Amino acid sequence: MALALLAPGAFADQMVIAGNAIRDGDSVSRLIKYAGQPIARGSGTVCLNRDCSRRGSAATWIYLHDDIQYTVSIRNSKIVAIDWKHAN
Repeated sequence: MALALLAPGAFADQMVIAGNAIRDGDSVSRLIKYAGQPIARGSGTVCLNRDCSRRGSAATWIYLHDDIQYTVSIRNSKIVAIDWKHAN
């Protein structure tokens, strides 16, 4: 029973392209290697701490694969979140 409860969350933040899983914590180079270039992207600078004394790069890349739209959030060249929704 516990395994059944854990299974859905275990794969929430990943995308699988041609058998290759891309997950939170993976590098942008791995994302490009397996998923290619995104269909859309945006970028900017974000605060990394409360007083904004540390700043870092942030990006959002959009992919469309097998009728699923993936939104990949990137901070300092690492994937920090992957969200998805059905494209239709």
